[in-house]
Amino acid sequence: MEPFPPVEPVSEVIWIGGSVDKTSACLRFTDETLDVDLVSRLLSSEPTRVHRKGEALRSGRIRHLPSVWLLNSPAAAGQTLEEQIVWLLDRVSNDLQVWESLTKMSRADIFCGLHLKAWNRGFSLSAGLMRRLVKRHLTLEFDIYCDAEE
Repeated sequence: MEPFPPVEPVSEVIWIGGSVDKTSACLRFTDETLDVDLVSRLLSSEPTRVHRKGEALRSGRIRHLPSVWLLNSPAAAGQTLEEQIVWLLDRVSNDLQVWESLTKMSRADIFCGLHLKAWNRGFSLSAGLMRRLVKRHLTLEFDIYCDAEE
């Protein structure tokens, strides 16, 4: 049985639709005066990385952007965006009072990268996951990249 859509291009046929080819997700807290150590304590989780405002970067330049606390989901082949976001939420505190406090002191979101090898790709998020995000006052941010060769 031949793969669908075919691996090799077929002349005069355009394949559209399907799932997003690659996704990434990151839980992010940002603020000018963000205490990244406090975020770690409140969430009971260590970040993938942090950047503090005024801190020297590897290049030696001074960081003038807000401080940021980041937790990245591991990118596994075939993993959906929903699975990555659930992984992030399962790694941090479920205490909604903690989330209330954190979202009052900083901007909080789930940053999502969507990579498309062709146009007209899609994804969905379940109502259950959307409820979890709303209860934590989290917004979703999307960067969409088209990696098509056309």
